[in-house]
Amino acid sequence: MKTVYDGYISKHINRRLSEPIARLLAKSSVTPNQMTWAAFGVALLAFISFIFGQNIVAGLLVQLSSIVDGIDGSLARLKGMTSEFGGFLDSVLDR
Repeated sequence: MKTVYDGYISKHINRRLSEPIARLLAKSSVTPNQMTWAAFGVALLAFISFIFGQNIVAGLLVQLSSIVDGIDGSLARLKGMTSEFGGFLDSVLDR
């Protein structure tokens, strides 16, 4: 596993929100891949918001997408569901 270095926003905002959410979701039937798709969906909403000139909404959605994207990896580790496919899916949809 490669070492990941978080930036300031990721460390002090995103992870502080995504980790507790992942712990709550670990008790549910939600899968890490579902969270990956959810982050992608929020990112698409951000894109659409930018297209329609809703820049503040779009910026908030981009930040939310980043937080949701952090949940998938944490959830995979907590549930013991890490997989090569999940990592691939996450990296493709992150683009």
